[in-house]
Amino acid sequence: MASLFERLKERKLVQWAVAYLAGAWVLFEVSDAVGGRLGWPDVLYRGLLIVLALGLFVTLVLAWYHGEKGRQRVSGPELLMIAALLAIAAGVVGIWGRGGASPTGGQTEPDVRAAPEEDERPSIAVLPFVDMSPEGDQQYFADGIAEEILNALTKVSGLKVAARTSAFSFRGADTDIKTVGERLSVSTVLEGSVRKEHDRVRITAQLIDVADGFHLWSDSYDREMESVFAVQDEIAREIVRALQVELVGPRTRALSIPTTSPEAYEAYLRARHAIGTATWTSLRHSVELSTRAIGLDPWFAPAHASLAGAHYLLGFFGERPFAEAVPVARRAAARALELDDGLSDAHVILGLIALYHDWDWQIAKRRFLQALELNPNNFAARHGYGDLLSILGNSEEGFHQVELGRQADPLSPLAVFPVLVHLVFLRRFDDVIRETDSVRVLFPDRPNIGGASLASALWHMGRQREALDEWSGIWRSDPAFTEAVDRGLTDAGPVGAMQAWANYRASHYDDSGTDAYGVAVLYGRAGDVAAALEWLERAY
Repeated sequence: MASLFERLKERKLVQWAVAYLAGAWVLFEVSDAVGGRLGWPDVLYRGLLIVLALGLFVTLVLAWYHGEKGRQRVSGPELLMIAALLAIAAGVVGIWGRGGASPTGGQTEPDVRAAPEEDERPSIAVLPFVDMSPEGDQQYFADGIAEEILNALTKVSGLKVAARTSAFSFRGADTDIKTVGERLSVSTVLEGSVRKEHDRVRITAQLIDVADGFHLWSDSYDREMESVFAVQDEIAREIVRALQVELVGPRTRALSIPTTSPEAYEAYLRARHAIGTATWTSLRHSVELSTRAIGLDPWFAPAHASLAGAHYLLGFFGERPFAEAVPVARRAAARALELDDGLSDAHVILGLIALYHDWDWQIAKRRFLQALELNPNNFAARHGYGDLLSILGNSEEGFHQVELGRQADPLSPLAVFPVLVHLVFLRRFDDVIRETDSVRVLFPDRPNIGGASLASALWHMGRQREALDEWSGIWRSDPAFTEAVDRGLTDAGPVGAMQAWANYRASHYDDSGTDAYGVAVLYGRAGDVAAALEWLERAY
């Protein structure tokens, strides 16, 4: 033992190690300071830490062989040991740097997982502005003002922003600010009003601290309509200043003016409002309004995106043949991105087209990840990406994505539906029942919400009569359903009722093929495998 200590002392191994650690510490601190300003990714820090740690072993090898005075030549064993350590370091850094990337793609993907539960970032919810106009007919305009401010704030680094649908669900509700903050998990709330009369507009806004109800900032703005865009920009900047957070990238990019035409902007706001209503009539009206906005300002990128969204939804939900709607939606979304590649919604539309029409998984994945990098709160992107992951066999991660979509917009029915559907995919039927009960408490005015997923879960659990009751709630407006189910129940029980309903739907099949998959599903539930496969082939 004494001999070993003597040899260590002779080769000055401890001195070498201390000197190396001191130098490594200085290097890491300098890198941290410089990287913080330049925005280096975390993977560089992790890689540097690994290299420095393994470099310690290289240093000890050199110290052992060169600690004695006069020895300067590097031997063969030394070279082998150093080469092996460096190879290990390179391998570890490479694996860690990839961060679990998909084997099918070499690109680095943005982190689209959830933020930590204990989120210490400043947070805000932008409530719908109140229409104070004399005629009371400017709610779409008031919503547009609030939404543009919200969109600007989502591009601010270090700021958590509640999604539009959840924040706007408090419209007209007599809910105190503290309750709003708790339900949306935010620390501040922006509320305001808009009074528009002829070509003049008055906007008031106030930023409120949820904890104590005190005003952090408030102001009023009287402007001509031509300068309304500058007001939105000004309000967003005042909020950022009050919350003391930083804008991402060039400030003109974070808070850009979409158009200089008030008429085009008004048509666009009406189009967005119509999409939110989501009826066939409102979607067609949205197409008309978006087209009008584009006619007034062909370079108005968001108007092209809203046109793409309306056309896509009309085709996807069967108002017009999907194959006819897709090319129009594709062109409009592509044009929107030519004008502004930072529009998250346009990336989502192209992702959905790639997923549900082209079956191009790589393009769909790239579009959804781009959309989420631009706006992590985009629940439609979460939904599409979750569906894609499930299609590719990763149902657990698919569910995780739609759950993140619900967390981003917890009071939106459209963000809740995918969660229930994916729980059915995972065969977590008890969870479907529990979640449906919770959702119906959250949306008491929609007693049948989640009924299709609940019915599917009950059917798979063998509770087929209860499942039929749920489906009856969904199809009660169709007398043919009641007749077919009642007849089938009488003849052969629940399975016979399902067979009768499948036969009815098959006999009324639309030649456009929009419902062939639905018919296949009905035959599958009835246990008629041959018919299910036949209709799946037709759907394909």
